[in-house]
Amino acid sequence: MEIIKGLEGLGWQEILGFSNQQLLLFTKEIDTEKKRRILKQLPIEYGKKLVAYPKILSKIISLLEAGISAYRIEMFIGSADEKLFDRSYEELEAALKTEAISDRYVAVYLQYYFSSHLSEKECSTLNGNLEFLETYCDKKLQDLSFSERMFLKEPIFTGDFLGEVIGEEHFFQDLGKVNVLELLKYLSKFQLPMLSKEAYRQIIKNAEELYPLLRKIADRLHKDVLSCFLTRWLENEQLLFDLNRFVRQGWISQGNFYTRAGYIQEVYRYAIKAVDRLKYYQESVLLYAVKHQKKHFLKLYEENTELFLELPWNSILFQKAFYEEYVNLNTLNFQNLKECRKIKECSAIEKTDMLQKEYTFAEIKLFAVCPDRAYIRLYHKLNYRRVDDRLRVMQEVVKKRLLDKVTSEETLERVAAFLSHKPLSKWVKEELGNISGLVGMDILDLFLSWEEVVRFLPEVKNGFQLRYLIANKEKLSGYPNFQSVYAELVKNDPHWEWMKNTFAFSDSFIREHEANIQTFLEQGGSEILYEFYKGDTGQTEMLRRLLVAELMGKFKDLKYHDADLEKELAFPISEKQMKLWAENLQLQRKEWKIWEEDRFLPVMQIGELPDKTCLSYKTGMYRKCLLSCFDSNKKIIYISYQGKIVLRAILRLTKASEEKMERENKEFQFVDFTKDTGKKEKPEQLVLFLEKAYVKGISDRLEQEMFKLLFRMVKEKAGRLSISLLISRDYFGNIPSGWFQKESRYIYISATKGKEQYLDSLGGNHGIASEGKYLQASVFRPISPEKCAYERMEGEEFSEIS
Repeated sequence: MEIIKGLEGLGWQEILGFSNQQLLLFTKEIDTEKKRRILKQLPIEYGKKLVAYPKILSKIISLLEAGISAYRIEMFIGSADEKLFDRSYEELEAALKTEAISDRYVAVYLQYYFSSHLSEKECSTLNGNLEFLETYCDKKLQDLSFSERMFLKEPIFTGDFLGEVIGEEHFFQDLGKVNVLELLKYLSKFQLPMLSKEAYRQIIKNAEELYPLLRKIADRLHKDVLSCFLTRWLENEQLLFDLNRFVRQGWISQGNFYTRAGYIQEVYRYAIKAVDRLKYYQESVLLYAVKHQKKHFLKLYEENTELFLELPWNSILFQKAFYEEYVNLNTLNFQNLKECRKIKECSAIEKTDMLQKEYTFAEIKLFAVCPDRAYIRLYHKLNYRRVDDRLRVMQEVVKKRLLDKVTSEETLERVAAFLSHKPLSKWVKEELGNISGLVGMDILDLFLSWEEVVRFLPEVKNGFQLRYLIANKEKLSGYPNFQSVYAELVKNDPHWEWMKNTFAFSDSFIREHEANIQTFLEQGGSEILYEFYKGDTGQTEMLRRLLVAELMGKFKDLKYHDADLEKELAFPISEKQMKLWAENLQLQRKEWKIWEEDRFLPVMQIGELPDKTCLSYKTGMYRKCLLSCFDSNKKIIYISYQGKIVLRAILRLTKASEEKMERENKEFQFVDFTKDTGKKEKPEQLVLFLEKAYVKGISDRLEQEMFKLLFRMVKEKAGRLSISLLISRDYFGNIPSGWFQKESRYIYISATKGKEQYLDSLGGNHGIASEGKYLQASVFRPISPEKCAYERMEGEEFSEIS
């Protein structure tokens, strides 16, 4: 009851855990109203300290009466070691009255420095240094010896000069070495940048020689130059070498010490060409070259100064790690310097992966285009003696994007073993030559499943079949050959069950269309749909209708259903035009083939062939627009060379006008007899519009021939339809002189069943709100036939494929 009464109104949860005897002594100590008032003002968390040392209450009252602020006393109690409470009142009062020590550090001062009788100036310095210590490192005073702790009264921690090096393990022991403290005290008088760890290590190693040399040189420098000199000297990180040079050779002009380049030129007696035109990053690499005697590189710079100055700021050449750690600048040549215009800093290069002491420029050039650091790690695992051989192998790996999956070290070791046996191109040509449509990740998965899959490879025809085998590799041991595995496609296809359930196929539907389903799965259809569906485009019902039509063998009927084309264009289409438009034109010339495509799966893949675009069914930003490509008025044009697709473009049947057109009004209204109701001929006309082309895998030499083939094909199509041809302005630069002329047209945005469509040449994504609009666009229109050069193409020899 005494305890309860004594603690009444204090509300201290912190006293829990003390014995009754300890609490009784504490409550008896609270024998005045003044003490109770003080206790109520103190934070609850101080309870344990005061219960353990109740007599401190009397000292607190005396300290308050001596004029010490309650906040300062509170801060002291909060940070004090409990042993400090036993110190005499006189010591407590003297320490707390030392104004040069802040509230925050008064307990530290009493514990470690009070007995040393520091002067007021030393106390002020100590206070600032304690804050510096707390800010820049995690060293604790109790871990330092007495002599090491006393260094904190020295005026060497001004600004942030020692901020980076105070955390060094033996920093305080190093201060006791000959001339180290004296040198740092001298340097601390100036406003200098943060000392680097390398410069600090040189100071610790050579302070005995550095300090007298520096004082000797400093006496000869103008006061307003001295700070700049010290900044440049420490920045150059050749401390003893530089001072000895200056003592021996002096300097040409103290004014040179104001700049980095000027300082370097004084030390090494080398005049850098066009120094006044250098940006900071350009200057840095040249200063490094001067310091490290990279004479061949400096000569390269002098002979190609303008080229060097034109290099972009993010060129690989200006990355510090490039010229300091990876490549010997003296090995660079004129061609390398030119290439530095395009080779930019590479985030895939990490120091921990760079295992060689030095690299060639060609190696860094390769690393700079690596999409991920896994490629660089693989490079170091390849078992080739010659750098050229390793480069050749890795260039193929990067081009094929073999490691786009997250890869473990174990995986990289496995892949390295395959590629060390022979390059990727030989694997593709020899073991995989019969498999079309392979992507890099297919080959990676194959290497990791080699033992299970290898015996089936001669019969595999495409990437879908290979992925099917790899997905079922655990089951393959029970099958004698590929045909027996493929015969059970419906049973083993990894996405068939998902497809069947998602689109609610009945058993009767599956039985009736079993052959078409088998063909669809053989073409990788379930995989394509699964990847597209994962994008959550919200188009399940629309996709179901397309898929059902495909599996029923009625996809063409769905695409060109009844009057859908007229509805999309809001324009009458003759029966003959409808029939000619629906027919797919195909032409072949030597190793070239060009064709119109409107089938389900080939159109679904337009964002993957010949290259990834925003319409990719896997990853495209606008893949929700992909289904609009099945509208009646859209076709896809593909071009292949030697059997490989190298171009695709969307061909649209639409309307265009030379005059500005208002949006189509699709509302029906009662006639207004006060207005002229006479029929006026509309200025719009039906046109064939060729959208932007996507190209990959064709040489510059063959590009012109490819585009001639494309223009030949679309002109042929427009001629058969008896309508005008317009092609996108994106073909500027690909059109031979005399073929087309530039004009302006208002192009109609047709209605779409896909809700949203992506029109490459009209600003990209268009939704329902855009339907019926006319957008102005720059286009190319064929010159009149009598002037059209491509009517007389040399060696044309086209044959139409039925």
